[in-house]
Amino acid sequence: MAATQLTQEIVRELLDYNPKTGVLTWKRRHRKWFASDRDCNAWNTKHADKPAFTSINSHGCLHGGIFGKTYSAHSVIWLWQTGRWPGPEVDHNNRNRVAATQLTQEIVRELLDYNPGTGLLTWKHRHRRWFASNRAYKGWNTRYAGKPAFTAKKKGGHLEGLIFYKSYLVHRVIWLWQTGRWPDPEVDHENQSPSDNRWENLQEATHQQNMHNKPMQRNNTNEAAPQTDEAC
Repeated sequence: MAATQLTQEIVRELLDYNPKTGVLTWKRRHRKWFASDRDCNAWNTKHADKPAFTSINSHGCLHGGIFGKTYSAHSVIWLWQTGRWPGPEVDHNNRNRVAATQLTQEIVRELLDYNPGTGLLTWKHRHRRWFASNRAYKGWNTRYAGKPAFTAKKKGGHLEGLIFYKSYLVHRVIWLWQTGRWPDPEVDHENQSPSDNRWENLQEATHQQNMHNKPMQRNNTNEAAPQTDEAC
């Protein structure tokens, strides 16, 4: 089938889209799309129910292939939602070519180094494709590459930081960095120190378990959180 003949009906048969998270997922594909049963079984085993369009092009946009042709994720999403291709382009209002909710292990490992023994994250040198200009590219790397990341401290003592202008708790990003998935549903600090993000100190927990492991609150809860000059 020619890639240019993609329709809303076809992309909705091939893909699921979550408008709230911006994530595309491959649906189980019917036998009619394959030359053999073997190809059908192999494709579905490898891709069905997995994230789709997770590669990043030189402009920082997510893209993927359908029927041998590469498409940008935002164009396919526009077709999925509206029944037509965008004309001529799709703009990301928040400047994020990669939706922050689409962070993957591959992306966070490209952007950050993590030391399981110390619990510290460090910004890696960031590729030119993440920036709109050479000036922004050089400026960001001069200022942040090789420096500690996620150093802002919340009122409760948890560390947080920005990726693509969205705030994340450091222990959740570390969980994604280490395991390839977001924690379900929370991360508990075993020694009750919310800023100790050594891997051996983190464990997946329910909200109830997490609350049970919190230390007694001190009387003074009005301490202001320190400010930090954090990257995005």
